Amino acid sequence: MSPIEFTPVDEPLVRRAAAVVERARRLGLTLVTAESCTGGLLAAVLSEAPGSGTQLHGGFATYTKAQKTVALDVPADLLARGTAVCEPW
Repeated sequence: MSPIEFTPVDEPLVRRAAAVVERARRLGLTLVTAESCTGGLLAAVLSEAPGSGTQLHGGFATYTKAQKTVALDVPADLLARGTAVCEPW
């Protein structure tokens, strides 16, 4: 069995997230994430930031091409042209 790798939500990440959340607040914007390989880590980091309760409205972690089409309205023909994670997109 391979060793398990842990991604820390450490202080520098939370400080950067706090800056993003604060900027969104100042600009009157809200945040929603759409993630795949990160498995929701971006939303988790943003949720640690002060003020995220008003600016972060949620997130999606989608892995399959079918789910990307259903949940995020990514065109199926676009996903059929390559992998879900590829440079052209």
